[in-house]
Amino acid sequence: VESGESTVAKLADMVERASMERSDTERMVERAARFYTPCVLVLALLVALLPTFLLAKTWPARRSYLLLACNLLVAGCPCALVLSTPATVVSGIASLARGGVLVKGGVHLERLGRVMAIGMDKTGTLTEGRLSVERILSANWCSDWHFLFHLASLESQSSHPIAGAVLRLAEERNIEASADVVSYKTIPGAGASAVVDGRFVVVGNVKLAAAGNGWSSSEAAGLRKAFESWEGEGMTAVWAAVDGRALGVAAAADLVRRNAAAAVSALAGMGVEAAMVTGDNEGSALKVARAVGLRESQVRHSMRPEDKVDAVAELRREYGAVAMVGDGVNDAPALAAADVGVAMGAAGSPAAMETADVVLFSEDIGRVAWSVRKARACRTKIIQNIALSILAKAAIVVCVFYVGDFPVTLNVMSDAGVAMAVILNGMSVMWFDDGRSRREDGDHGEHGQCGAHGKGESSVKHGHHGGGCCGGGGGCGEAERVVKEDPKPEGGETGGGWGG
Repeated sequence: VESGESTVAKLADMVERASMERSDTERMVERAARFYTPCVLVLALLVALLPTFLLAKTWPARRSYLLLACNLLVAGCPCALVLSTPATVVSGIASLARGGVLVKGGVHLERLGRVMAIGMDKTGTLTEGRLSVERILSANWCSDWHFLFHLASLESQSSHPIAGAVLRLAEERNIEASADVVSYKTIPGAGASAVVDGRFVVVGNVKLAAAGNGWSSSEAAGLRKAFESWEGEGMTAVWAAVDGRALGVAAAADLVRRNAAAAVSALAGMGVEAAMVTGDNEGSALKVARAVGLRESQVRHSMRPEDKVDAVAELRREYGAVAMVGDGVNDAPALAAADVGVAMGAAGSPAAMETADVVLFSEDIGRVAWSVRKARACRTKIIQNIALSILAKAAIVVCVFYVGDFPVTLNVMSDAGVAMAVILNGMSVMWFDDGRSRREDGDHGEHGQCGAHGKGESSVKHGHHGGGCCGGGGGCGEAERVVKEDPKPEGGETGGGWGG
């Protein structure tokens, strides 16, 4: 309950801050109004006083100058100009919120409309982030049970999607994680480490494996071969070691989001360059890239958090304004570095949601393209409103000077009419929808590429890959079974039974 209340409180705070945050154009108009309004007042005062006392000798003449001053005062009132931007911004933010997208202020809405490139994380953004362990292989000197026991014990302290997949497999095997896990530490861009039952355990990618964790040892030759082979198939492989000795490898696969390809295509149709920015290995990244329609040149893989920040800077130099879409702690620095940071899904990490400028409260990647299109519509409406306000005021001023005794009532009605016009034009973004958002949502799409199975069955359990896995063995056919069915050691040992 406390967690739920905390989330609601955070959302309420985000909405409150969003309503107070003003856009760049809004601030510019307000700065201009600070000088414009006093100038109009002084001009009207001069027209009312100087000619009246210096030039006009009769009451009709004085009356005409006073009427001109009143008309100038009304015509110069910047109501329509000041309302032109906030009316559109508020309507745009409300419309996006109704579609499940929270924009934390007008400044971020305008910047989203200027975005020309979008970097996207892979796991949890382009893919569903619900991995399943497809393959495991333990070292010859230990059993599968001991490998999974130490792997699950460390992963029980992690929030990474692979951790959930490992824990589900351990539960299916009736392997209970150790309660004696201390000194857990995340190693950015590499993996994690902890002390499990007094043994130092590390789990991570090839960078961590090569850092004195048994990668180059002769007894790990088979593990290295399996690791590289599984990564080449597009799966995410992890290396585990205990006290510097290779313990085993596991590979997990994910499902590509059903509308990810449509979302990438929609962005390309708007002239927005999409790029994958991921910490996963090359094979896994390219597998997903091909599934969603990204070129190899659009993929940046094996990136640490600081590398993702550099990738955002590179995209900005090449294309201009950049948005970054992610859902994890490792994405937070890149979200902050981008012109617009977008947190993917309400289930994203608190760090990502707090850092992001835009939060998608759904798992629908199609909302990204829809949000960019909506933000661009808002920018267009703002430009239209400003132009309409200035041109209408200029036309009224011309009429005031060149049409004799211009009726003040008509002037007031014109001013109110222009103000109402810009408000209605700004509100029209709430009804803007060109019909493409439904196709981007992919409501009728199918998961992944292999519709025959569709359940993502793990080869660890059944000996074949389910439909739509990003990784694994070439589609829906039979896959190699790389699992040794070792029973749990007698007596429920957790530390003994190690091979020589």
